[in-house]
Amino acid sequence: QDFYNAVKISCQAVIDYAGRFSELSKEMSLAEKDPMRKAELNEISRICSKVPAKPANTFHEALQSIYFFHLALNSSMSQLSLGRLDQVLQPYYKKENHEKQQELFECFLIKCAERLILDSNTFVKQDHLDFGSNLLTIPVPLDQWSESNEFLQNIIIGGQTRDGKNAVNDCTYLILKAFQKTKLYTPTLNARIYKEQLDGG
Repeated sequence: QDFYNAVKISCQAVIDYAGRFSELSKEMSLAEKDPMRKAELNEISRICSKVPAKPANTFHEALQSIYFFHLALNSSMSQLSLGRLDQVLQPYYKKENHEKQQELFECFLIKCAERLILDSNTFVKQDHLDFGSNLLTIPVPLDQWSESNEFLQNIIIGGQTRDGKNAVNDCTYLILKAFQKTKLYTPTLNARIYKEQLDGG
């Protein structure tokens, strides 16, 4: 019972965290003069007031919901993979909104990589630790998570579906293109190869 109560409290904390972003973006929209930016801030407010408390209905909502919980898990030392995002996001994908969805996923990758250290001198300068040492002992070295900087945020694409069919879909190519354009070290990308692809099928 204590465990399930803790889960409820933790989930509500993530919902409350999202709600603060909703309030902030709404507040910012009131002072914004640019109509396009004002509309964007209002949309952000709407989405953050909806997810992750309620199910997502759009690509943008789904991506935001995933990020909120991914952030919560990684911030609490539960480093879980982002998983098969092409399978998760495909039900929300709309061909007519491809360019916007492409941009959103690129922003998602950039956000996941915001702790990325590009200067090797920063490792020692930051907390006086050797490169890649003292992992899992204090929170700061998590920003140094091994020499690859990947923080275990791997994304998996391709493979096969539960019923044994080729799992490559529109979001598979969207994700590949996003990685190609952003050229970031993290999250890492892993591709599963469907057996018939190897056989030439």
